[in-house]
Amino acid sequence: MPRVVAAVYILVAPVAAIAQQPTRSDSMPHGGQWGAEAVVAPSTTGASVVRFHSPTFAWLLGAGLSASRSTTKAENPDFGGADNTTSAVSVSARLGVRWYSGTGRLRPVIGVGALGQFIRVQNITPTRMAGGYGELGAFYFVVPHMSVGGMIELDATRTRLIRVGVSGLEIASNTNTIAASLPRVILSVYF
Repeated sequence: MPRVVAAVYILVAPVAAIAQQPTRSDSMPHGGQWGAEAVVAPSTTGASVVRFHSPTFAWLLGAGLSASRSTTKAENPDFGGADNTTSAVSVSARLGVRWYSGTGRLRPVIGVGALGQFIRVQNITPTRMAGGYGELGAFYFVVPHMSVGGMIELDATRTRLIRVGVSGLEIASNTNTIAASLPRVILSVYF
């Protein structure tokens, strides 16, 4: 009989110890935790990896991809007009930080970072863009390891385009842009 009591105690003691450990009262990821995000927006899609330094601060590394194809129909093909089809692809990357606030399931977020983009339009010299961004939004933590968020973004960028002129010389043009994005939907999981 004493052996049975000892065996039951050995089996039950770890369960009792685990049950007494405090549980996390909030739904926010903690320092050292990773997250993965899928970004859905009207003009682009992307993915990001998030590394939390604390419940309120995280590093972000992301990449995006967009592709388009447009066709302009000739108004009068009988007189030499032809349809014109143009394809474009763009690859982007970002590195930034985010600050989360609040203690409930709804967490306001602000973030800043650097971004870059490489754009290739059919039959045109590739374009390179670099700049910075600021983002503002919120995440709703559906469960502790999953959230749905919405963000808007303000970008300040410089784009460099180099073309070969008629004379064969390279012609460079730089464009500075400040733009606001349409809202992005972000689906996140934390592990």
